[in-house]
Amino acid sequence: MHAFFTPGIRNMLLSTLLFAGMNACVKQLHHLPALEVVFFRSLFSVVASYGLLRRAGVAPFGHNYRLLISRGCTGALSLMCYFVTLQHLPLATAVTVQYLAPVFTAVLGIWLVGEGVRPWQWLFFGLSLGGVLLVQ
Repeated sequence: MHAFFTPGIRNMLLSTLLFAGMNACVKQLHHLPALEVVFFRSLFSVVASYGLLRRAGVAPFGHNYRLLISRGCTGALSLMCYFVTLQHLPLATAVTVQYLAPVFTAVLGIWLVGEGVRPWQWLFFGLSLGGVLLVQ
């Protein structure tokens, strides 16, 4: 049984536990503005990421600044939307909506960039949305 829990699996379980804890904490901070919670979460993330990148010898700011800024802006917007959702919806509903992001991304890809979707993928989209209805 010990061989099953490789370092990768242990890290995935730890990250799941930590993200669940973060979600519960954000839910309890409903009296604070979501942007304030995002600011302090991001501040902690920047400090921790910078330290780990420096220790690994990786350039913290990369080489493609436009892409980095674009990713940072979309990530910040996503985090703001998620934290607002956590504060205003029941915890299970907010997390379920967040886990549907890949389905929304695929559907937007169809409309925005003409991404092709195989028929069996529609089945999985339907199953995902059906699961949401069961949770509700």
